[in-house]
Amino acid sequence: RLLRACLFLFRSGRGEEALELARECGQPWRAIGWVGGGYGDVGDGDNDGAMEDYRARRLWKRRCREIAALMGRGARNGGTDAEGADAAPRRLHPSLAYEAGILALLSDAVDAALENPVFESWENAVHAVLSAERGIVEEEVLRMHNRARVEAAGGKDAVFPFPGMVSDEDEDESGASDAGAILGHDADLGAAMEMLSRSPFKAVREGGGDPFRNGMMSFMIGGGAVQEYLEEAAVLAVQLREEDEASFLRFAVHLVLYVDSVFPELSTRLAVPADDDGTEYGEVTLREFLLLRYASFLASSRNLWSQVALYASLLSNQHMIDMYADFLLQVHGDAERQMTLEQAREFFPEGADIVVLRNVVRDMILGDQEDFTRIPGEPLAPSGISPVNARMMRSIHWMCYHPEHMPDALVCTNMLLRRFFLLNEMDASDPSQSNLYDSKYFIEKVLPTNLVDMAVDQCGSNIIGGNAPHVPEPMVQNLKAEFVSFESFLKAHTKYAQFLDVISKTSPCHNAKSGASNRGRRSAMESEISDK
Repeated sequence: RLLRACLFLFRSGRGEEALELARECGQPWRAIGWVGGGYGDVGDGDNDGAMEDYRARRLWKRRCREIAALMGRGARNGGTDAEGADAAPRRLHPSLAYEAGILALLSDAVDAALENPVFESWENAVHAVLSAERGIVEEEVLRMHNRARVEAAGGKDAVFPFPGMVSDEDEDESGASDAGAILGHDADLGAAMEMLSRSPFKAVREGGGDPFRNGMMSFMIGGGAVQEYLEEAAVLAVQLREEDEASFLRFAVHLVLYVDSVFPELSTRLAVPADDDGTEYGEVTLREFLLLRYASFLASSRNLWSQVALYASLLSNQHMIDMYADFLLQVHGDAERQMTLEQAREFFPEGADIVVLRNVVRDMILGDQEDFTRIPGEPLAPSGISPVNARMMRSIHWMCYHPEHMPDALVCTNMLLRRFFLLNEMDASDPSQSNLYDSKYFIEKVLPTNLVDMAVDQCGSNIIGGNAPHVPEPMVQNLKAEFVSFESFLKAHTKYAQFLDVISKTSPCHNAKSGASNRGRRSAMESEISDK
């Protein structure tokens, strides 16, 4: 347990705590043996037990690598130190694997670490590689610094004001310089990560194939690896479907958003994959492409509608308006309309909400309704009203939630009334054949009673803001007159229809007496018509 805890502390960069833990557990000799890795002094006296000499430091590292390799092989071979066929196997304590891992980390022995079962997970193996690369670079810096100090002092036997780093040489028994030294990869982490393929553990060798781990490695390597990974992630996000798409597409979107905020010049160079579902986005960046894909995915699930406005707001203005307008075409519940509209007003630029609503309402009124399909959550059509016309009537409600939208609501109201009149195909020679029920129901049951007055009150100032053009006052006055004409005509038509109904039920051949006797059973309207 002690060695495992110390390994975890060293791996997390808390070496001083690992040394303190070893001392507190009654094993100060372990702390003294580990201190050569650069974690300072552990003795009670001045520099007692510390590796002050540069040559001694290098020698310590070489011995640690040898011990780590031997212990690691024994732990991986089932807990024995036997190497030959005739060697008597001896069971090793499992804790030696942890001790070998500690020595491998402190001495930058990445080969020994990758053979140790303690590092059999991909994450631990990557940490061992990166730690070794850092340590090798650090060692090279110390060696160059020591050489400069020796040259500045005029010789390696000079006395330095600070302890440590006396000699630049590290010779073995044969006199070879830098014996046992481990060469790094000159800051090429891509080449360093290739060492993972030599690991005896399958999880380490194949772990990098996971797209998320592959992304981690690409960002650690940097350079062209990041661009290559982002483009591959976009292709994978396009190919995945349903539940897999939700998680990985979200990951790809946030990753590209981060890259765009930190490295905008890289974001513009990313290639856009071919979209296999036939959607046409035009000339867009990879950031726009993935945002459009993810926003469309959110719009396809009703329980995710609350997030659509946030991601749509990250798009360019034109794509934002077009995408959100297409989304709102499938929103028909009153509570959902208010929720999605309020979010658009919160996240979008000022005035963009009315531009979106204009597109939505006009598409509903003027769009092709031949292939009508009722959308889940859409209210049923009232009796006597076709589902298509009911949907067009309810579309006006989009512009009735905020007073500043009322002029546009009046514009679309008159637009819909004109459509109803044209679709009614009323015969001028026989107006009784048309009841104009859709238009009457729309004015009496759907529209707010104060629509015209509020539209006139709001047209005096451009309170919409932003770049959205407001409806000018002369136009609103003309629209008011047109609406009043529609309303008056429909009221007259209703009276005329009632007149025809009374005439059809009243015989023209009757005397005054019979008329007087029937007057008590007539309604006020019937009496008025008959008296005339």
